[in-house]
Order: sequence, then structure tokens, then C-alpha cells
Amino acid sequence: MKVERIVPAIAVCLLLLGAFSTVYVESSKEKIIQDTIKINDKELEISKIMKSCRDMSIEPEAGGNYEGISLSDMINFSGVKNPAEHRYKILGSDGYSKTVEWNDMNNGIFDIEKRIVIFTNLPKQFWVKDVVEIKVV
Repeated sequence: MKVERIVPAIAVCLLLLGAFSTVYVESSKEKIIQDTIKINDKELEISKIMKSCRDMSIEPEAGGNYEGISLSDMINFSGVKNPAEHRYKILGSDGYSKTVEWNDMNNGIFDIEKRIVIFTNLPKQFWVKDVVEIKVV
């Protein structure tokens, strides 16, 4: 008789513990609305980048129609000297990254709302989501 009461009580306790753990983890995550992006080791405000870089509309080989600001303009705005001589490593918040050439940057955009980099001439594997940094390599 006691075992029949203890097992459901333990099950309820475990379910509550799991629920509270989930709530705790979700509430303790760092939720930052980023209004900056790091380019060439400089923290730049997106609003200033938007004012200085041209808007573009592209139709990548992978399909679709996308709008954003020119990646090459962003690099020039950040002050990279001789940008054609470098490669660029684009990093997402989840650690995913891709390295591209200057020619690719000339054919790419940064969608500010979705924080995604899209290229006309590269497959979707090179599109980085939730971009937080562009490193000059």
C-alpha cells in the first residue's frame, strides 16, 4: 500500500524538478539584443553601418530574393586597408563560421533583421546565421 503511494509521489517530484530546471536554464540564458557587430576587431553600431553602406538586392544561385547591406561596404566602413588582399572569416553566435575571399564579399549582403550573410555565388553552406563577427584573416 505504501509503495503504491510513494511511486507516484516520486514521479511527480521528478517532473516538477525537470520543469523547474528548464525554467531556470531558460531564464538564466544571456539574452542580448545585439545592435553591434564586430568587424576587424572593432565593435561597430549597426545603425551607423546602415547609414554608411548601400542597400542591395540579390538573387543567389541557391534561389530566392534577398535584401541587405553590401558586405564589401561594411568592410570598407570598418577601415580595413587593402581589403582585396585579405580573406574574411564570418562567425555566427553558435560558433559556425565560414571563410571567404574578397570577391565573395563583393557578391554578398548582410540582412540586418535576420543577421544573416548571404552570397550570390556561393552555396547555402556559406551563409552564416546570427552573425556576431567578421574577422580579417
